[in-house]
Amino acid sequence: MSLFGKMYPWSKWRKHEALWEHTELRPHLPETAKLSHGQLLVFLDKYRVVYVKPCYGGGGRGIIKLTRDEDWVQVQTLTDKKTIAIDCLYAYLAQIIGKKSYVIQQGIDLLDIQDRKIDFRVLLLKPRTKWVFMGSMGKLGVKGQVVTNHCRGGKSIIVHNAIQESTDWQGEQIDELEQTLHRLGHQIAQVLERRFPLISELGLDMGIDREGNVWLIEANTRPHYNLFKHHKDPALYNKIRGTIRRLRSVRPGFPKKTVQTRSQSHGNDAKFPKNRRNGLFIPHPRSRTKTAPPGRLNARTTADECRLRSRA
Repeated sequence: MSLFGKMYPWSKWRKHEALWEHTELRPHLPETAKLSHGQLLVFLDKYRVVYVKPCYGGGGRGIIKLTRDEDWVQVQTLTDKKTIAIDCLYAYLAQIIGKKSYVIQQGIDLLDIQDRKIDFRVLLLKPRTKWVFMGSMGKLGVKGQVVTNHCRGGKSIIVHNAIQESTDWQGEQIDELEQTLHRLGHQIAQVLERRFPLISELGLDMGIDREGNVWLIEANTRPHYNLFKHHKDPALYNKIRGTIRRLRSVRPGFPKKTVQTRSQSHGNDAKFPKNRRNGLFIPHPRSRTKTAPPGRLNARTTADECRLRSRA
């Protein structure tokens, strides 16, 4: 891996590894592992619900929810839902996933409002030398949907209102949970920055379970922020947008050899590649190597060898 690749957290697995090294954060991290046949069976034996997620990408794309019921597992994607015999599950997942690298993660029983799951986006930016907490917003998912993402139909909701409407907790307890989201966000940002010094944006997706425990579900290093249009501070969205635009145009700390202008890399009249971001050329990690990334899914049993059984 190049120096640039080591300094920027391309994959969910690398971010999880960096956070897991710090024991004070472990109570807030769902159990996570690289997907394999063995780990799939271990997780389904320990947890009724688990999630299978692509190492690369965002927006909820590729996420699969697995819910075990004795010898059967309900497999739910963004667009489909089937029930598969557990002994054929790995082969079925291999058909969906192909050669992409995935992780498997413990499912958390999140707070909900009328069966619509809730999680929270905590946004931190680093415009200069220190991380700044910009704000937090709740995300109310579509009923029955795998993810709560805004781009998948999720709705914005004020954090205090989300907790109040989904529990019988009182004001002081709610305030304490909001402070925990804020404090934990700063801890995570500082830990990730020590391992990946090029990051300057963090959109942390956090959840709260029925016992009031706070969990980090995912850390996004190029976060969407449209949900902050509905924040109680009407000026916050424009402040966030302006700060992120400056960060993405300047990118302080990026090594000069990997940050190229249009004229430097392709000439003034050349068509710029798709991974151009606001004047910067950031090479995609998978374009720099022909070797398979760790954690790649390879089915031991093909569909021909294992006739998939579905239950009506």
